[in-house]
Amino acid sequence: MAASGGNPRTCRAPGALYGSADVQDRPLESPLVFYPRRVAEMLSAGARWGSLAIRLRRLRKRIEHDPLGRSYVDEALRATDSNKLDHFGEVFADKIPKTHGAPVQAALDSACP
Repeated sequence: MAASGGNPRTCRAPGALYGSADVQDRPLESPLVFYPRRVAEMLSAGARWGSLAIRLRRLRKRIEHDPLGRSYVDEALRATDSNKLDHFGEVFADKIPKTHGAPVQAALDSACP
């Protein structure tokens, strides 16, 4: 606002000013049509949000009441044997450059029967 000298009309986007081209092109809609349509839009949006909330609540309850839920551990979080090479290293050993810590192809060939 300081750059415009305090004139609030220059702070708005040019299309937001009253009398701009896109505002003049649209006809004025009757309030008897606009407000009922707007209420219907809001009720529709509220119903969709409510439906989503109910679906997510049912999903949460189903997960909370799952008898095997406490014993579940994602495969990515499972503890692995540190001596065993992971599957990624086995698959891409020939494509990984020979750097420190990279799997050695000969060791992989002898490890796999």
